[in-house]
Amino acid sequence: MSDLEKGELIEVIDSHQQEEIAEVLLQQPLEVREAVEEVSVDMWGGFPKLIEKVFPNAQNCRR
Repeated sequence: MSDLEKGELIEVIDSHQQEEIAEVLLQQPLEVREAVEEVSVDMWGGFPKLIEKVFPNAQNCRR
């Protein structure tokens, strides 16, 4: 996870386990997660549901 506007890396998660990824991302404050507008991910099938859960206002831009 990174902040493209600031050019800063926020988090690297070495897992494809939904529960593990969600656990790490949910540690970010809700106001930070609500501010995420767009998420770009690879084709792993678990990402869409995870994005909905963690980033309620984000649009999923699957790559």
